[in-house]
Amino acid sequence: MSEVFLRRSKEWKSVKLWKPVFMEYFATFLFVFYGLLAMTTPFPHDAPGSAARTIYVSIVFGGGMTIAIQYADAISGANLNPIITIALAFMSTDMSIFKVCLYILAQCLGSATAAAILVAITGFDAVEATCNQLQPGVSLGIGFALETLLSFFLILTVLSTNNRTNVAPINPATAIGACVNICHMVGSRFTLTGTNPARSFGPALITGVWKNHWLFWIGPLVGACLASLLYFVIDLHIAHTQDSDTVYDPALNSQAHHVVTKENVVYVPAHLCVPLSQLFNKHTLAYRNPAFESEKPASEIPKLDDSAIVFTTKL
Repeated sequence: MSEVFLRRSKEWKSVKLWKPVFMEYFATFLFVFYGLLAMTTPFPHDAPGSAARTIYVSIVFGGGMTIAIQYADAISGANLNPIITIALAFMSTDMSIFKVCLYILAQCLGSATAAAILVAITGFDAVEATCNQLQPGVSLGIGFALETLLSFFLILTVLSTNNRTNVAPINPATAIGACVNICHMVGSRFTLTGTNPARSFGPALITGVWKNHWLFWIGPLVGACLASLLYFVIDLHIAHTQDSDTVYDPALNSQAHHVVTKENVVYVPAHLCVPLSQLFNKHTLAYRNPAFESEKPASEIPKLDDSAIVFTTKL
């Protein structure tokens, strides 16, 4: 017990802990600030739910997510969303519950800060209108189902872009930003699109609008859990255990990269095997982390055990 307490005490004082936590706060603040400010922009000749307003707000939310990910990716992994943090933690054993809680707290505080500043800029009523609520004619069941489904698709996008074995790699900021854009386009007329409990929490805390607020936590969490389980079973389990415990493709040897990283995270030639847990970056759960890479000759790459699968693409 004393050893755990001592380790936690050292962790509290570590810059390695607080630097990514602060970046989660700052990047979430930027994302929510951009999006809510767009929602408060007056459209004098359009109804609140008009197509023009919906497209405008969706583009800003998606673009804001893309920009915020670019800011934070190399430092914190750019989660910016509690359900993303939980999904990535589920897919890797490296992120402690302690750090998950700090990330979620930072994200919620960043959202609340953005909402508080917007109250000073645009007024209380304008920010109150940005709170996630069931829109007229939308039942609780429909709202819950929509939040669950949209969050499900968002998490699938996040996990696929974070997977280093993806045969069609893409900049995560672009893919996730596009997914956020689409989610807001199709979900705005039902719930103003949550899919991010931190985004929902900030305006609710500042304005005191808590009606059906639980829906914007439970729905996304259910969607995230379902997406994580599906992705684990289909992509990380079945795809690599069809014939044996290991997978090997000699045709991929030309894609070898002789790279290792700190903290036992190994970037290896494509013909070598790595443990399943190392498919995701164990340091920040980011798509990549160049700051922790170092070139080493092939002879220095550690041998790995038999309970492994192979990287199938160039890193």
